[in-house]
Amino acid sequence: MLEIRAATPDDYSRISEINNLISPERPLSVAELLEENQTRDPKIKEQYFVALLENQIQAYLMFTQHQDHYHPQHFWLRAGVHPDFRRQGIGSALFARVMQELEPFKPELLQVGVREDRDYSIQFLERHGFNEEWRRLNLVLNVMDFDATPFAGLIEKLEVQGFSFKTIDQLHDDPDRDQKL
Repeated sequence: MLEIRAATPDDYSRISEINNLISPERPLSVAELLEENQTRDPKIKEQYFVALLENQIQAYLMFTQHQDHYHPQHFWLRAGVHPDFRRQGIGSALFARVMQELEPFKPELLQVGVREDRDYSIQFLERHGFNEEWRRLNLVLNVMDFDATPFAGLIEKLEVQGFSFKTIDQLHDDPDRDQKL
């Protein structure tokens, strides 16, 4: 039987474990969860909920608000369902519970960040009325394995054409730095 309840700090170890299993690129530690509790501005509404199946937490969903861009009716959601327990209605049950909890705050905006390669998450969100507002691409270059040989002389060729190359530090006092970047 599925049980959904508000999380306690005792649950943070399992929340961290599930998060790190499904998002190893963005690990979340128990210490970070505890620090969030201790340093959060009192005006920020935040709560984790957990779903227990077979007497163990198999999923979590939390809501919070942006501290830097605070709006009393705007919320951010973070969730994770253990891969072995996906597509069993756990996420939907958690989402329904969180929506009940948010109802008194009359939310105008709910935001969720999802990696582009997580089709199952995107489909879940679309089924629950979310739509894509913007997309961020994470581009990674492993500089240790990068072969610069094909680019030898390229900077010099481009400088002849009028391009200039500067470090970020060299652009520190340039008011157009961000646009140039």
